[in-house]
Amino acid sequence: MYVKLILVTGVEDSGKDTILEMVLKGSDNTLPKFDYIKFDDLVFKNPKAVSSRFGHRALAESMEFSENIDQIISARQEIYKKLEKKINSNLKENTFVIVNGYFTMKTLRGYVPVISEQFFRAFKPEMIVLMEADISPTNGHLLKSGHDHMDAVMLQQEINRNYASLYASATDAVLRIIKVKHCGVKDAIRDLREALRFAMKDQ
Repeated sequence: MYVKLILVTGVEDSGKDTILEMVLKGSDNTLPKFDYIKFDDLVFKNPKAVSSRFGHRALAESMEFSENIDQIISARQEIYKKLEKKINSNLKENTFVIVNGYFTMKTLRGYVPVISEQFFRAFKPEMIVLMEADISPTNGHLLKSGHDHMDAVMLQQEINRNYASLYASATDAVLRIIKVKHCGVKDAIRDLREALRFAMKDQ
């Protein structure tokens, strides 16, 4: 029996949710059978009525309204408990589990780690796929939001890389970083599909 868990994460501006679901639901999907767990499904009672962009923002704002650090920690712990319960309920013989989540949330209070060390100790992902938005002067999509927004995305991606490197080394996970260029979505889809295929090869 084996259980392989793959974590797909990244900033909102990377298009992570859209690209991952295009891979998982695409007509050329040849991945083995898997269970799919999305953070927004754990946070919201009716996730289908919440867009991925609003879902990400609502989760950040729920932490911004916390009156102290203990409340932020409590909110993060509640997410972990739901995630743990969902993963454990899906575990069965020879199972692949793909988790779509956030490493960190940017709030007015600061950057809050959403996935804690507790998660990595318990589930030891086989692979961490970090989706990154292309931060360059040629990326007109991000430029429309202003240079301050681009700087914020760059900083959060650096923080996410640090977390990903730390936890990958601590759990022997393979770390795959996929840069999503504004005009290179097809390349990102191909790279993500190949990464998942590699992680989900039979032992």
